[in-house]
Amino acid sequence: MGWSHHRVSIYDAVDQGLVDRINKISGRRDLPAQFIHRLRSECLDEEQWQQEYCCQPSDENSAFITWEMITSCETPNCLKPFSYLKEVDDADEAANDGSSTFYSRSHRPHFYVGVDVARKHDLTVIDVGEKIGDIVWDRIRIELRDKKFSEIEEELFRILRLSSIRRCCIDATGIGMQLAERAKDRFGWKVEPIHFTAILKEELAFSLRSAFEDRRLRIDPDPKLRDDLRGVKKLVTSAGNIRFLGEPESAPR
Repeated sequence: MGWSHHRVSIYDAVDQGLVDRINKISGRRDLPAQFIHRLRSECLDEEQWQQEYCCQPSDENSAFITWEMITSCETPNCLKPFSYLKEVDDADEAANDGSSTFYSRSHRPHFYVGVDVARKHDLTVIDVGEKIGDIVWDRIRIELRDKKFSEIEEELFRILRLSSIRRCCIDATGIGMQLAERAKDRFGWKVEPIHFTAILKEELAFSLRSAFEDRRLRIDPDPKLRDDLRGVKKLVTSAGNIRFLGEPESAPR
């Protein structure tokens, strides 16, 4: 058929001198065993280690949100530039003051914002969804790595200034607390600080899966987003409680 199969696991790569090459470039002095131990400690579980580093395909049945659910909601060119939000917002303002009939009063745009704040390892993500009928379209996804809080705030506030933003939820559990407080003080009812609990995480996780199952979401085809969604696992503890696991905090995204 004109093709051939090649398999190189992390153990194969280390045997072929990968650690020596990385040490030479990075200035580290890792021994092969130390290098493998560090990589393994950054993995969420044995399945992730086997899939990402040992060339063993994952079991689709273990994913809380399956590949089929995700790909059925993918739509090319779903994401838009910030100018799209501004154009829609301007049209909404014109309809509101009566100078335009682009939007009727019963069909005004509805945008919703979600914010997860991080600094060093993970990304700060600001995501904007547009609700059209009962479908939410993922319109804006701003990813910020290692940015100052002032820069994160600036990116968020330019979105919150738009009159068509109906609600913004900000993770205020950890380092997002200050951003959530400042946004709440500035924009009032638009902003809702979210303090995550096990019960809330369970509610959000099942609501998200239900939205994928019913195809009430439209997302851009993005391999990284797809992997993140498939990385969510549901675990039942010995006490019968449900926990949801995602990527480990030590793994850069």
